[in-house]
Amino acid sequence: MKILYALNSSQRGGMEFHTLDLASGMVERGHSVYVVCPQGDLVSQFEKAGCVVQNCLIKQDIDIQYIKFLYKFIKANNINVVHAHEIKCVVNALIASFLAGVKARVTNTHTPISEWKVSKIKKLLNLFFQRVFVNSLTGKEIALTETRLHVKLKEGIYKQKLIVIPNSVSPKYLKLTSLQKSSYNTEVRTRYNIDTNSYVLGNVSRLTVEKAHDVLIKSFARALETKLIPTDSKLFIAGGGILENSLKALAASLNVSDKIIFTGVFSDDDAIKFYATFDSFVFTSRAEGFGLVLIEAMACGVPVISSDLDVLQEVSGDLVYFAKVGDFNDFAVQMGKLYSLKDSVHLQKQVKSATEHVLRHYTPEIFLNNYENLYTKLLK
Repeated sequence: MKILYALNSSQRGGMEFHTLDLASGMVERGHSVYVVCPQGDLVSQFEKAGCVVQNCLIKQDIDIQYIKFLYKFIKANNINVVHAHEIKCVVNALIASFLAGVKARVTNTHTPISEWKVSKIKKLLNLFFQRVFVNSLTGKEIALTETRLHVKLKEGIYKQKLIVIPNSVSPKYLKLTSLQKSSYNTEVRTRYNIDTNSYVLGNVSRLTVEKAHDVLIKSFARALETKLIPTDSKLFIAGGGILENSLKALAASLNVSDKIIFTGVFSDDDAIKFYATFDSFVFTSRAEGFGLVLIEAMACGVPVISSDLDVLQEVSGDLVYFAKVGDFNDFAVQMGKLYSLKDSVHLQKQVKSATEHVLRHYTPEIFLNNYENLYTKLLK
């Protein structure tokens, strides 16, 4: 197959890494893979994986220049599968690929539009575009979980257009040994001047409104204030984003700046090292399409506290600790509870079960088989 992945971002994020894993896997299986995206951090990784990358940015909701470019690119390279990610790219790629006569057209808006943290008008407009273009031009729209499928049905996507294909965890997280974990832990604590005995709560995600780092910082401050966790505990926030300065200001206002580490944008090799350092992973997200970092933490054997979004309960198999979305007091309580269990047999068993859950449901082989089978079916 000659597969084109279209996305309007190549920065580090769940959707982008999802596409990188998918594209890399398809190359390994002998398919010709093309990626059309703007310039960004992951372009070199797509190229290293063996993909042909063409840089192009979508500037408008319906971008005539982009549609013309993509149409010509599809024709010139005889593309027979187009897989577009996120609604702006979905609309434009569907128009171009339909006009170019591509038979297999797949789309994926990872976080359902109805759950976006945007204005009501913007949300309604995007829902309208999604219903019109996906229902008329898509072969299949991906839902990352059953929970997301039901949300998309409520958004007006036809049932026959939907298929559930979960994400997968990268193989490196499944192969983390105890020796590697110890080595990475020492390396990160030394690099960031974290005491050997300090309890580290961690988070890995872009600093955006949806990820609710404000709730994370407030809950950490409350847990310290109420002595639910030790006074020398550290909060490790891995990731950059538009809210970094405001979050640092929030930390200062709560007098916890000296206890919080902001890494900013980090290298791809560092992610697994960070997970190996965390004593617990805290995921305060307000909206998710899947929650890839959640299963990465589970795969690495890190105890998890998560917001109680339906999708995160489904993905985790209820093998993590939950707090109410947006409730920093509840998150603080869960932080204290997890700390109190840190050396318990019960927590060790739960962490082991969580890792086994990832191995049963979210391996790269299952992930790639599902997509390869879908593309093949749509080409018939």
